[in-house]
Amino acid sequence: RVDLVALDKTGTVTGGQPVVVEATDEVLRVAAGIERGSVHPIARAIVDEAVRRGIPIPLGRVIEETPGHGIRGWVDGVCWEVRGAGEAGVVEVVGLGHIRLRDTVRGGSAQTLAGLRAEGLELVLLTGDHPHIAGRVARAAGIDHVIAGASPNEKRDWITARQAEGRTVLFVGDGVNDGPALAAADVGLA
Repeated sequence: RVDLVALDKTGTVTGGQPVVVEATDEVLRVAAGIERGSVHPIARAIVDEAVRRGIPIPLGRVIEETPGHGIRGWVDGVCWEVRGAGEAGVVEVVGLGHIRLRDTVRGGSAQTLAGLRAEGLELVLLTGDHPHIAGRVARAAGIDHVIAGASPNEKRDWITARQAEGRTVLFVGDGVNDGPALAAADVGLA
C-alpha cells in the first residue's frame, strides 16, 4: 500500500563517505598531519586523499578535536586549525586554504530509484543536510522532491503530516538520527 518513499541521504542514497574533490597538496599535507588520528569521516577522506596523492603526512602534535567545531594541532612549528568554512562541503585550514569534499551517490541508487518511480511511487529526499548538497544528490539520483535541513524530529513530523493526508509512507535511513522517522513511517527500512 506504500505510495510515498522518503529517503535519508547520507549512507542511504549516498555512500556516506565523503571524498576530496579539490585541494592543493600543501593544504592536504597540513590537514592530514592534524587529522591523521581522527576517526571523523571528513578526516578519513583528507588522509585517504593525501595517501592517494603520495603526499608525505607529517606527524601533528598537541591535537585538540572539538566535536561540531573542528580540530587544531601543530605541524611544522605552526598551530593550524581545520574547521568548516561556512559553505557546505568545504573545510578550511585557517590561514592556508580550503578543501572541498563531496559525498558521492551510491552505485545503483539511480537505477533502484527509477524502478520505484516506475512502480508509481513518489520519491522524496528527506535529509538534515544543507539544501545545496541535498539538491545536487537528488538530481544525480533522479529524485524530484527534496526536504533539506530537517532535524530528526522534523523528519518524523513531516512523515506524520503525510500520513494525516492519507499517504502510506516508507522511510529508508541508516543512522541513529533516523530513529524517529523510521519508527513513525508505516514501513521503516534500515
